[in-house]
Amino acid sequence: MKKSSPLEILKRQIEILSLIEREPETYSVHDVCALFNVETPTVNRDLQSLRSFGFDIHSSKKKLKLFGASNERDYTKLLSLYLPLSHFAVGFPKNISLVAKKMGKRALATFVSLVNAIEDKREIEITYYKMYDDETVTRSVQPYLLFPTTKDWMLIAKHGTTYKQFFVDNIKEIKTLDTKFLRDENFSVETFFLYSWETFRGEKPITVQLHFSKRAATLVQNRVWSETQLLEPQTDGSLLYTVQVGDVEEIIGWIMSWGGEVEIITPMEFKKMVREKSLSIIGIDKK
Repeated sequence: MKKSSPLEILKRQIEILSLIEREPETYSVHDVCALFNVETPTVNRDLQSLRSFGFDIHSSKKKLKLFGASNERDYTKLLSLYLPLSHFAVGFPKNISLVAKKMGKRALATFVSLVNAIEDKREIEITYYKMYDDETVTRSVQPYLLFPTTKDWMLIAKHGTTYKQFFVDNIKEIKTLDTKFLRDENFSVETFFLYSWETFRGEKPITVQLHFSKRAATLVQNRVWSETQLLEPQTDGSLLYTVQVGDVEEIIGWIMSWGGEVEIITPMEFKKMVREKSLSIIGIDKK
């Protein structure tokens, strides 16, 4: 049997901890051996290592159980260790402390389940809260990738023939199915996010053209805001900026952040949307 590396051992130990915490008094040492395809001495060493880390795992009626509750700091530490070890499943690990705070005890089990499903190419059934519709739905999906946004973690998964994004903290339950799926070889993260201003994408891209003042032009030109952007410096030092985006709400927030330094050229309906949002923010009746 191939000898595991220290990183593989650490990853397995965290997954064992998650398993025992999620389903206490369910698995024996023998069961864990079968699940992770390792020998009894290996699992015993893993359990001893977890105990040395402060996780009081012992047998109760020959079934493993974690005695005592883990805290937010424990989950932050575990996720900080675990996610970087899951290179294939995770885009870029950050915001771990925030997600541990928001999800509490569910955090570790949720991420471990998602990472395992992504790595094993197994379909999952998720119970998901759609906050914009204020409803809870059940979906069978093929999980592809985990990635962080500014304040959240997202899951990209294939539902039917469409790739969708799910807030990880809105996934209330996960059931790993027996069904395995063939990962689409043509799936590309770069292509998926091509028209995303930040993280979301719409049904089809919208061409947006903006005119930035001379004062703002240098700031805009010094950053790549989108792969689709086109910069056209004007003779007076101002800038004509054209970009294709999929989600309207994300770029409208960015446009508004420039205040009077930007003018919307196209599409014209953007002007009305920005005006209405601005008036709403300061409490003025749009009529």
